[in-house]
Amino acid sequence: MRPPADQQILFCKKPGGFEDLYDGYVLAHLILNPCYIPDNIKLTLTKRRLIYAFLVYLTFIATKFIMDRDKESAILFIHMLKRAGMDDDRITDFLSDSVSEANNVLNNVGLKGNIRTGTLTHTPFKIEGYLHRDIHFKYFMKVFDDFSMLKSVKRMAIRYEDETYTHFILGKLMMADDVGLNSKAYCVIPCKNISEKELYLEEFSYFDLIILKDIDRLPKSHIS
Repeated sequence: MRPPADQQILFCKKPGGFEDLYDGYVLAHLILNPCYIPDNIKLTLTKRRLIYAFLVYLTFIATKFIMDRDKESAILFIHMLKRAGMDDDRITDFLSDSVSEANNVLNNVGLKGNIRTGTLTHTPFKIEGYLHRDIHFKYFMKVFDDFSMLKSVKRMAIRYEDETYTHFILGKLMMADDVGLNSKAYCVIPCKNISEKELYLEEFSYFDLIILKDIDRLPKSHIS
């Protein structure tokens, strides 16, 4: 069944605000799950959309931490709050105030039950459980250590055979304590999905790290 003509026009002429929300939401999912492969869509990257995507990502991991008691999300969320300048006491107060406000909203709309504040965890998360320990593992970790400290490596290219698994591991690397990248704000850009619209480096100024997926499929208009 086809939608009415006025609805067809609405979705063909997507308002700018709707495009911001849609593109930002897709980019947020990519930060949360680098292994996610978007459909055949085109994304326009702007500073506003990228920052919105990161805020949505923080909302995702905060929800998983508080509602699902997900330990990995708790680790990520705490590191991001510390990056913003919060210490443990401020983080505890922030979470308590946020949950209390959410419970007030639930009570005001007549919903029963309360959300409980998640427990802050300081259990280290290590990547060792996901990779086989051999000489390649040691080399791999050394390269990432140099990269995280910006010692000698400022750019890195990763070759792979299994795209989904590689990007799954990449997501784990970004949260691992033994790699040193879990305090950095980053975005994940699917190069094959970028629109031809001109792109400026300052659009990414908020982020410490940019992950370019399938850089060999970057539109020619962005290669200089």
